[in-house]
Amino acid sequence: MRRESGKPASAVTLVPMGRLPPELLRWLQERLHETLRRPVSVGKPVGLPPAAYHAQRQQYIGEAILAALRPLPLPPGTQAVALVDGDCYTPGLNFVFGQAARGGMMAFVALPRLRQSFYGLPEDPALFQERVLKEVIHELGHTWNLPHCPDARWR
Repeated sequence: MRRESGKPASAVTLVPMGRLPPELLRWLQERLHETLRRPVSVGKPVGLPPAAYHAQRQQYIGEAILAALRPLPLPPGTQAVALVDGDCYTPGLNFVFGQAARGGMMAFVALPRLRQSFYGLPEDPALFQERVLKEVIHELGHTWNLPHCPDARWR
């Protein structure tokens, strides 16, 4: 079952990249299902691609993460969102919270900067979960060809 480019897929698969707590994956799966009203599954964990790591920056390049997702076997009509346990960037930006293949089937969310501890603050698990949920939905929006809002009040 192919979908029209930029249209929401019939299902979403979360792909853990790195060590992620199972309770985060379960919570996110349930919340995405409630929000998107479509099946959400958790795929098998995938290792972070070593070739994507930029040692000097101590970050992964986003395009290489997306490239590593492309060969994953997914059911037809399924979008994949990787949850990356590593800091990421893209050329021209110091970091990214996530990245998507615009109008495509793949996206990722980088988790480190969504954690309070990244900024030297005490952990807040509920805030972290909400940030992850919002960022996953944000990146899925890009796969549906939705741009960033041009109104600066909403950025």
